[in-house]
Amino acid sequence: MQEGKTKGIHWQKVGEGDSVAIQTSIWGNSTEGTSLISQDDQKLLEEIFAKKAKKEEKEKEKDKDGKEKAAVLQALDPGREKNIGIVLQFMRLPLETIKTCVMNMDSMTLQEDTISGLLTIAPTPEDTKAVAPFVNGGGLQPGQVLSIPVKFVIMTMQVSRFSQRLSCWLTAIRFGNEIVDIETKFKKVINAAEAAMRSRLLAVMLQYVLGVGNVLNQGTNNRDARAFKISDLTKFCSLRTTDNKRTLLSVLVELVNERNPEGHKFSTELESIHPALQVDVQQVQTELRDLRSKVQACAGLTTSLSTEQVVQQKLGPFVADAVPKIEQAEKLQVQCVDTMNRLAPWFLEDPKKFSFLELIKSLSCFCREYDAELQQHIERQKRRERLAAKEQKDGKDKGQPSEKTPPPPPAAGGRRDMMQML
Repeated sequence: MQEGKTKGIHWQKVGEGDSVAIQTSIWGNSTEGTSLISQDDQKLLEEIFAKKAKKEEKEKEKDKDGKEKAAVLQALDPGREKNIGIVLQFMRLPLETIKTCVMNMDSMTLQEDTISGLLTIAPTPEDTKAVAPFVNGGGLQPGQVLSIPVKFVIMTMQVSRFSQRLSCWLTAIRFGNEIVDIETKFKKVINAAEAAMRSRLLAVMLQYVLGVGNVLNQGTNNRDARAFKISDLTKFCSLRTTDNKRTLLSVLVELVNERNPEGHKFSTELESIHPALQVDVQQVQTELRDLRSKVQACAGLTTSLSTEQVVQQKLGPFVADAVPKIEQAEKLQVQCVDTMNRLAPWFLEDPKKFSFLELIKSLSCFCREYDAELQQHIERQKRRERLAAKEQKDGKDKGQPSEKTPPPPPAAGGRRDMMQML
């Protein structure tokens, strides 16, 4: 197909081959349309709408500075080219600056987020293999230049152990926060376990629960129990009375309030269990092992790059300081596991099926439910007292004794038929 010299209009022709239809349409005289365009008009149109010559036939495209643009060579996988390009564009630093900062471990210029970003685009063996033919400018065709991601990969090949440097550098930066976080989580678990075993009032409260439960279980196979699984405390909280107006928990609160008000404070002795709810001990142990491996990698890098003064100055003291802290955290880990192991027999649980997290969740839930019910009990009592005081005042104002007088509060330690309460 012959190609025109000017830019064309990409319309769709109609009526092709049907001269009768054309003649009877609005286009009937369209063949004369070209006569309306003079030769000067045609020349002008051809000039201003001239089609640019093809690359090999026209002047090469120029950049803003008037220099010819060269073809960009992308030697990497398109996805890698894109990802590396995005990170480098975000950093907005020349490749030579990045190289110098990595060599000098310059934390003023490259901070934690940028170091982490560089680590995500650190070259893989496939990357280095792909750019190998173009190192030192080889393999390029006339007019070709390397893409920025390719230049980045070549730059990293000039830095000994580039990825390891970044990883160890990042470890040194993050170590302080990470080791404190690990130790804090172990301590939360230790404190929770010790609080559960040390609480005197929890033992008292469980006896009240046991007593009430045995009353309700009379005539069943669950009667006369001497202990129960802590996870069953949630069942105790949710059981409602026959008239559905109260819960067994509210009955327990009133019973404890009458017999031993000090028992209400059991939840105060267990305050340390709540922070441990979010701790996954196995996950923390994995984090500690990984952190030790990272510190060992730092020690290995200082040995491999023993002639590089910067590495020795930056990583050497870090390793010397980090190793004792790792060992201290590992001792705390042993203490944590030992403390958890003592919980199973303490609560008569099967050690093989025992779940620390399940136990702590059950105790925490019971504490919160009990405290909420206790607060409602206190508010109800205050309302009754205010009503009684108002009725007494109204009676005095009328010069008559109040028809309703509040009953005297039960004496501490007084007995009440538990079945009547229920």
